[in-house]
Amino acid sequence: MPPNLHQPVPILRRVAISVAAGLVASLLIALRFRSGGAYLYALDFTPHWRAADAMIRGYSPYVVINAFSSAYPFGAGYLYVLPAAVFLMPFGYLPPQIAATIFEGIAIAVFAYALMRDGYWRLPLLGSAPLYYGLVSGQTVPLVTAAFLLPWLGWLAPMKHTIGLAGAAFTLSKRYVLGAAAIMLVSVLIWPWWPAQWWAERLDVFEKYYQIPLLLTGGVVLVAAVLRWRRPEARTLLAMGCLPQTMFYYDQLPLTLIARNYREAVWVAAGSWIGPLLGVLLIGVAPVPRADLFRRNSAIILFCCYLPSLIVVLTRPNAGRVPAWIERVARHLPRRLQGESF
Repeated sequence: MPPNLHQPVPILRRVAISVAAGLVASLLIALRFRSGGAYLYALDFTPHWRAADAMIRGYSPYVVINAFSSAYPFGAGYLYVLPAAVFLMPFGYLPPQIAATIFEGIAIAVFAYALMRDGYWRLPLLGSAPLYYGLVSGQTVPLVTAAFLLPWLGWLAPMKHTIGLAGAAFTLSKRYVLGAAAIMLVSVLIWPWWPAQWWAERLDVFEKYYQIPLLLTGGVVLVAAVLRWRRPEARTLLAMGCLPQTMFYYDQLPLTLIARNYREAVWVAAGSWIGPLLGVLLIGVAPVPRADLFRRNSAIILFCCYLPSLIVVLTRPNAGRVPAWIERVARHLPRRLQGESF
């Protein structure tokens, strides 16, 4: 590490570090597949692999996957918008575990590349609990979160649309929003009936696997983040608090972007493990139905992830740069809420 962790990272070194992170990630998930065997199938990447396979064969993933009534990983249907399946179609030609291994390596590599956007100082976040759980669960969250720091990747936001919406709040980038909107529009023009099929899938599991932090007991305090609306981390915290998400630590990866320097990145990465460790102490490690596990984790994630993030955000001034149209609207706010532009 150089003395100045905020100095620009040479492109070749940035790529090398990213590739190394991706290779380590692929190794970790490959080892998990080897130890768990065929029972794991492709973990949470399974619905994506099945959706990609269905698209290759010319079928709707919402019909094919919903036809299975067995337990995880087939029972929940396909809960993602269609562009996610389209993006992942190349992986449908591979065996599921190999597809998941390659995809997670790419996702972590891109995330590491994004972390070095303005220096080395965010790299400790590679050791955070949300990133680890996202990796070993076969999740797309790391790749979508990378777009928070690289708005030109906004077209990836539909890969996990809930997290992608929080990215729009973080970046306030026209490029990010237009990229995501264009992908959604094109998918509807090509296949106009998929939104209705997706909505029906969503209703099948409404409030079963997903929770909205704002609606949890005590979660209403997250509204206070609006007092720091000029700050990207505050807008992200508020958006995440309003969005349905899985209560298993990985969907909370965007909250780690609250760090502003190397020391904070180390503390955020280390502190992110408190929730999972507390979960082991309170819930144990015995197999539990997914819906029950997520419900039990909700309070832990709220008090170990969201509330500490809120406290940190509220200790910072309401200062930041926002688009001109938001500045014009802000002039009509009470003076104490206008904050300061820089």
